[in-house]
Amino acid sequence: MGDAHLVTANTPLPDPDQPVSSRPAAEAFLAKICFKVGPPALVGVEVEWITTTPDGSRPSVPTLARLLGPHAPVSVSPDSPHLPLPDGSLVSVEPGGQLELSSQPVESVSELRNRIDRDTVALRELLRGRLHLHSRADDKRRADQVLTVPRYRAMRARYNAIGPLGRWMMCNTAAIQVCLDAGRDDAEIADRWQMLHDVGPALCAAFANSRGRAGDEDRSGPVSASARMRAWHGLDPVRDVPTFGAPGLGTDARSPRTDYPRRVLATPLLCVRRGDDDWSAPDITFGDWIDGNCGDLDRAPTYADLRYHATTVFGAVRPQGHLEVRYLDAQPPGGWLVPTAVLAALAATPQAVAEASEIARATSGGWVEAAVDGLDDPQLRSAAASLTELATGLTDDCTLRAILGRDAGRIARGERPHAQDTVREGAAAR
Repeated sequence: MGDAHLVTANTPLPDPDQPVSSRPAAEAFLAKICFKVGPPALVGVEVEWITTTPDGSRPSVPTLARLLGPHAPVSVSPDSPHLPLPDGSLVSVEPGGQLELSSQPVESVSELRNRIDRDTVALRELLRGRLHLHSRADDKRRADQVLTVPRYRAMRARYNAIGPLGRWMMCNTAAIQVCLDAGRDDAEIADRWQMLHDVGPALCAAFANSRGRAGDEDRSGPVSASARMRAWHGLDPVRDVPTFGAPGLGTDARSPRTDYPRRVLATPLLCVRRGDDDWSAPDITFGDWIDGNCGDLDRAPTYADLRYHATTVFGAVRPQGHLEVRYLDAQPPGGWLVPTAVLAALAATPQAVAEASEIARATSGGWVEAAVDGLDDPQLRSAAASLTELATGLTDDCTLRAILGRDAGRIARGERPHAQDTVREGAAAR
């Protein structure tokens, strides 16, 4: 796909209610909305926590709505204005009652750190000790769903048809997601996309923080360094495998803006939005729906349907205009900062991108090893330490450089993630 097809923020898109006329039209639309083009400048993060009430149970939806007040998402409080926290982060609620802060995109990790730290303190003040935040996967409680909006009911039904890992992942795990700009043209987008996949197994191992047996009912499997990522391997083999959309797996490895849309159209529907609470979908792909092989659906798909379907496709990296890195476990208090700073540094320049991909080349396919063995795997440990050392040398901020340097040593020793002793969040967590 050449530069004539690149999209910027000003590129017009079809009317959302317009029917999708063909697969090529759908692919062109997905290329536009999934990969926004421009000079890479911004970084953002989504920080998620497992929640428990003082007695160890899950919070109810009314409890979440009451504690979050005007900051509650409409999923738990339909009339809420869903106001951002003082430094711009929005609060969302996941199926098992997990809470997530989604930052505004900013120009530096240092600014992001200040904003997230202050908004974390603000969130804890809202909770007033009536709800506790935890970073590790929950291997004690049943995978009971708190939030039963139509999307999550449809998701659970699909996962239940495959096995127990889906509902455990939905309700008992937490992650951080680092968001980076896609790139200024097809070549840079392809390089950044490849690098983020190449370094994935090494960084998954470096920041594995959900040690345990993945699943809710059958815990007879091996103990994994990242049970959360191990669960992804057993969820939905078309939709959720970590390598979904990775370079080299499709027909055009050098153009994710060509390959990824085709993969989205080949992914089965998870749900179809309707005016009622039943969003169940027939067992067809979105491409089937475009072609008229639509099961019990009585209408053609629209561009609004296609945009929403793209949000139900999960992989190691999900393009949502920006590139959303999804392979990192939630970290101990303040620890989200380290993998975020590492990825931002590795993506800072074309030279850094190339060097990071070269360091990680030998481990780039080791997703299962990363999830199961973590830093016990010597090859992953070596790659992870080298990547963190590279990021340390590329970081201008003295404080961040010192933090990354310490973590490179932690990784080289094969130790699990440590809490970062930040003044704001560290104090609030004690």
